[in-house]
Amino acid sequence: MKEQDEIRERLYRLYKNEYARPNPRELKTLAEKLHESSQGEKSNSAARYVMLTEASKLSAKGGDLDRTLQITKDINDNFKSENLDKLLGEMLADAFGANFQVKELTQVASLELAKPAKPPELLCKEWLDIGTKMMVTTRW
Repeated sequence: MKEQDEIRERLYRLYKNEYARPNPRELKTLAEKLHESSQGEKSNSAARYVMLTEASKLSAKGGDLDRTLQITKDINDNFKSENLDKLLGEMLADAFGANFQVKELTQVASLELAKPAKPPELLCKEWLDIGTKMMVTTRW
């Protein structure tokens, strides 16, 4: 963890100006840059992991949920990352402005990251159940 924290701090210093801009387009650009740069870090797994997690967070903040899922699946496929579904659920909740629905969005993240062992009709039912729960809790 300490090595990852140091790498993250270096990234923050290196891209200080980009991190300071809350513009969604600029956040997405930085996410793309980090995602692409992570591909060159095959021999340094800590750096690659940090770059991918930062890219995923920035994509979510920038509203690029497709890229967020793509990067998070890349993390899931290449690293043994505990609680990745929770991290993705929190990023989605933040992106949607739905921090009160982290639990439901974490369930969505679990479904997205899973290597589906269930038949598609069962997965669809789970998605529908989660979506219905979310709609009920957001009604006025």
